[in-house]
Amino acid sequence: MKKSLIFILLLSLLLSRFSLAQNVLSDTETFAHQDCFSGTLVEYDSWLAMMTKGNKRKAKTPEELEKRLSKFKEMFPRENFDKYKESIECTMTWST
Repeated sequence: MKKSLIFILLLSLLLSRFSLAQNVLSDTETFAHQDCFSGTLVEYDSWLAMMTKGNKRKAKTPEELEKRLSKFKEMFPRENFDKYKESIECTMTWST
């Protein structure tokens, strides 16, 4: 629960920075919009694959890799990802 709250707070902070940047820019500029759950984050499995690839380079043994991935799955379970994806409307905006 605590880790999920931290995840939500970090995501909120990230999104508030994009929102602040949008307010600073003039109305004449165009903006690109992207769903937060796109690209690698479109599905839990693609996110996990990205994390696996990154941790493969860092882990010295297959056991260490499995330990890292187990910790990731514990901190960010599939159920939470699916729940957030269904319940949060999230769009990243930036100037083009």
